[in-house]
Amino acid sequence: MRLSSLLLSAGLGLVHLAAAAYDVTACNSSPSLCNVTYNAILHVGAHNSAFVRTAKNSFATGGNQFHNASIQLSAGIRLLQSQIHLEMNEIRLCHTTCSIFDAGLLKDWLIGINAWMRQHQNEVVTLLLVNDGKIPPTRIAEAFVAAGLADLAYVPETGAQWPTLQSMILDKKRLVSFISTSADVKAVPYLLPEFDYIFETDFEVFDPANYTCYATRPSAFKGQALLKDVLATDRMGFMNRFLYRTISETLGLYAANDTYSATLNGDTGVGNLKDGVKKCTSEWGRKGGFVLLDFVDQGDPMKVADAHNNVTKPVNREPFPPNPKTVQENQKQDYAGGTVTLHRLVDRVKKGEPVVAGQWIFAAGKWMGTWKMNGK
Repeated sequence: MRLSSLLLSAGLGLVHLAAAAYDVTACNSSPSLCNVTYNAILHVGAHNSAFVRTAKNSFATGGNQFHNASIQLSAGIRLLQSQIHLEMNEIRLCHTTCSIFDAGLLKDWLIGINAWMRQHQNEVVTLLLVNDGKIPPTRIAEAFVAAGLADLAYVPETGAQWPTLQSMILDKKRLVSFISTSADVKAVPYLLPEFDYIFETDFEVFDPANYTCYATRPSAFKGQALLKDVLATDRMGFMNRFLYRTISETLGLYAANDTYSATLNGDTGVGNLKDGVKKCTSEWGRKGGFVLLDFVDQGDPMKVADAHNNVTKPVNREPFPPNPKTVQENQKQDYAGGTVTLHRLVDRVKKGEPVVAGQWIFAAGKWMGTWKMNGK
């Protein structure tokens, strides 16, 4: 049997073991969260979850993540946010416009989320759809139905408090869905109006030292002076903790900053997540809420959230795969470095200088190994 076949078999065995080890006593990665109400937990979110930078799209600057929604969920992310637009009478996931970044049909994205949720029965997931085009909720609901997600959608009872994760799981109503505009709960009761339940901090930050906990949305609560008005409500706080970099000041173009995300999503450095969560939850006088991040595979946001949520031994999670952009860059560096070394060794041989076998192995061993494994 070839080595590649052995590795594949071993990998499938590990996948099987991982699936068998799923802890059904845990809720959102911990038994300790089962009896905690939904609004008392800090939920970590992926900003523009559907807009993924890949080698295929040349790691497009319009993307805000490096891994898809299923991988995000498996790593512990429990809020998926994205933008929707009506294009050619289809609801598509597009970043600002479909000409900038088109991630495909909303229905297809939801199908993937549905598949993940069916395989992970003890997880409560939140969706936030930015609906700047004011698509009617009945149209959005068509995508939920087509994707098979509508039956999992949570509908709050009038005047009732948020339930515990365990009760949502037992009721099989463990998908909370918000839309930013045009909600109509009489027509579609599970597409909840975001700003009836949430207040948000500023979402256009260019300096990591400039994050604040002041509400900027909904507009009625905008500004420092009105923070007390926000706190008088039972809305959940929503921290936008991603960073932009300017591409062109003249044209007003900017993109997600992917060079500082490890610090933003970690527990040290200017603008780090740990300090931000501590500051905002203290100012708001409430523990739960949401934090929205770019490039969630960078840093360790789940470590920060676990500490905040008093989770000590998280279960049912998988580590993020290697960052594909970093992998590609390292491969290019390895190839370039190996090529340069090989040329230098050849030059030494031509000059009659001694070259030991170990030097050839060091320079070219990787490619020779690949060559042999492919049976060539």
